[in-house]
Amino acid sequence: MADDEKLAFYLRHREQIEEWANLRSTAEAVLDSRLRGAARQLVHELPSAGVIAERRWGYEHIFIPADAREPRVGMGLAWKKKGVVNAGATLALTCLDGTKDARYRALKAATQSVALTHGLERFGSSEWLWMTHLRPAPDLVDLGEFADYCVQQLHDAWTEFRPQMLAAMPDPLEVPDPAGGIGRHQL
Repeated sequence: MADDEKLAFYLRHREQIEEWANLRSTAEAVLDSRLRGAARQLVHELPSAGVIAERRWGYEHIFIPADAREPRVGMGLAWKKKGVVNAGATLALTCLDGTKDARYRALKAATQSVALTHGLERFGSSEWLWMTHLRPAPDLVDLGEFADYCVQQLHDAWTEFRPQMLAAMPDPLEVPDPAGGIGRHQL
């Protein structure tokens, strides 16, 4: 179709096209609400894991720490309300310590094979080590089903990655002592 024909089509049907385009914000609000509801359910199902549901870095974010005593490493699901129907959500293994930290490098090495097996890709961010996008299918009609799928993917990834995450982290009771060895805190 030539540009003139496309323009003529739009002009003939612009009222209906604009009406349909306005449905996007409604769909985004519904999917955002369904994702939040699935997150609340996960918080209820895994209370001992220390699940966090919050707004972080401009994204809605659900985070399951590797260990409740160490909330800086875990699996996260993030999305922006605007655009979520088309863009979906991002599932990522997260380490808030940054790329220069030894734990970040150890975690990346320990989780590489699991990440690649599950189709997660390296990511250059200082927080996300491995990530993938969970996008709705083109024929999506059930927003609740997609939200449940995203949160289930988060839970499954956390379960799969957790042993490697824990193995890459030092025992929380062990801390470096000034002499360069490992010391234990007395509880």
